[in-house]
Amino acid sequence: MADPDVIPATPLRGVECTQIEGVRLLGESGLTYRDGGESEVLQILKSSTDLSSASDELVARAGTWATRYHLDPARSNVLRSLELSAQDAVLEVGAGCGALTTYLAERSKFVDAIEPMPERARCARERTRDLANVEVFVGLLEDVPVVRAYDVVVVVGVLEYVGRGSPDPTIYSSFLKRAASLLRDGGTLVLAIENRLGVKYIVGAPEDHSGRQFEGIEGYDETSIARTFSRRELEGFVIDAGLTATTFGAFPDYKLTRSVMHDELFSARPDLAVTTPQFPSPDWNVAVLRLANEARAWRNLVEAGLGPETANSLVILGHRGDGPSPLWPVGTLMAYYSPYGRRSIFAFESRVRRAEDGLEVVRRPLLPGPHDSRVRVQSSPERFVDGQDYLGVIIDAGSREELGQVLVAWRDALDRTIEVGAVPHADLLPHNAVLTDDGSIVFIDSKWDIAGYDRDAVVQRAALVLALSLSIHTSANRWRAESLRELAVDLGVLLGLDEGSGWMDGALRREASLQATLNTPRPTDTDFDAQVDRIEREYRDWFDSPLTSFGGQSPTELIAEIGRARQELREVYATRLFRYARYPRTLYARLRAGSRSA
Repeated sequence: MADPDVIPATPLRGVECTQIEGVRLLGESGLTYRDGGESEVLQILKSSTDLSSASDELVARAGTWATRYHLDPARSNVLRSLELSAQDAVLEVGAGCGALTTYLAERSKFVDAIEPMPERARCARERTRDLANVEVFVGLLEDVPVVRAYDVVVVVGVLEYVGRGSPDPTIYSSFLKRAASLLRDGGTLVLAIENRLGVKYIVGAPEDHSGRQFEGIEGYDETSIARTFSRRELEGFVIDAGLTATTFGAFPDYKLTRSVMHDELFSARPDLAVTTPQFPSPDWNVAVLRLANEARAWRNLVEAGLGPETANSLVILGHRGDGPSPLWPVGTLMAYYSPYGRRSIFAFESRVRRAEDGLEVVRRPLLPGPHDSRVRVQSSPERFVDGQDYLGVIIDAGSREELGQVLVAWRDALDRTIEVGAVPHADLLPHNAVLTDDGSIVFIDSKWDIAGYDRDAVVQRAALVLALSLSIHTSANRWRAESLRELAVDLGVLLGLDEGSGWMDGALRREASLQATLNTPRPTDTDFDAQVDRIEREYRDWFDSPLTSFGGQSPTELIAEIGRARQELREVYATRLFRYARYPRTLYARLRAGSRSA
């Protein structure tokens, strides 16, 4: 009988090739793409002790997006949502610097990781130096022998590059057919990629690869270095490869995923599909002016039945066999994860799934082990409470009087909860409450039982958090406030807080202390108090920012921007510079890039 712990020699591992620094060289790829972080990532990996997929040490040392992309534990969330088996044989195509390779090796029997860039392959080998079940190869998918040797083939953030921007669909279809040819019966192709029709692109976010606005929406041009696709196009590729396709939406994208949504969520609980993503979605490379409020656009797209088509990223499971892939648990509608920067011992996965009498939320910590003594983590399953998300109730309040009424109703529910013996804690907030059909307000998703919070501290925290939520989900011109601070103070007045008491100073300090406890510190923040000081300064700057800097551009600003551009064009024509054509093209490029000075 075969020893289940013995890793078999796959056809790829049997290919004769040279080996340098633990990396096996299959051949030259001819690819030259770099993001500039590879050398720094390699040095970080060599000098770190915790190389796991949930390493706080690594992400704490990531000072730029180029390094964070390779080291943030959230990189694995897109795969954490799947149920990999300890007996799975995995091929990862495009391993990069090993962020996903590490997670795959932690969960599977063995991983063959292939990466075309030697610099990145060396990083992947260094990241997995303590994992004996990983082999890293430099090469292309074409270098893998066509044998059905794998249970899972992972293609994450790769398909968009294989055609080097070519519009020819057969290039991408052929690539996936080759990947599918390596699957055993019952195996699954895991494909993750940006959606060229994603809501963030619709409202004006720059295309992730080129930095140009509306490039995927309008159609890629000949200078594009990569090409993404719509849901229909991707599903067509997967079906042409002989696989059964099941598609999911991912937010804010597949890179640092916080939520993965099954199609059934949009029909069963569209309110969850609307409220779970956090907006605005981040621009990882370059920030530009958004032309609309992403949160409000998403809400309308979901209500129109277009949510599954316009998620920011798409995850497709291509199953070789009848029915959906077993990697996604039957009855699960959504998986979602803790915010970025959360210390691993306080990070959670939560799943919304069907139960016998409705829905339930099953929460589990990403890591077992001891927790900070200042925080008690509650991780028991909860029955899903039917009703309206209370943040939505607040957003829909039509007048200031109505807003005050719904805020006081939440405050009264908080008081009743405390009266029956519950200990006040930091998560008893409006966005963690549901208005049921009988008019009751029920608190949900309460994970943190944090020492030092009394009733007033919870109300003050509610005003802070609610101000930020409303700044994102509503227009700035709705409020009698110029800054986020003014909005928080005004909400505090409606909640019964004394406007002149200066409560915000204590609330911001308390929030900074909470975040310093829960979140990964920066490398220089070895002293807890110093870290709290830094976070508090950031919060103060944040709350002093104008409301128009949150959640997208207001209509007034947009009209003014268009007016300035028109006036500049008039001046160009008036001075007859249009004859030379160069200046208008420069202006047009600045407008497409979202320059506020255009």
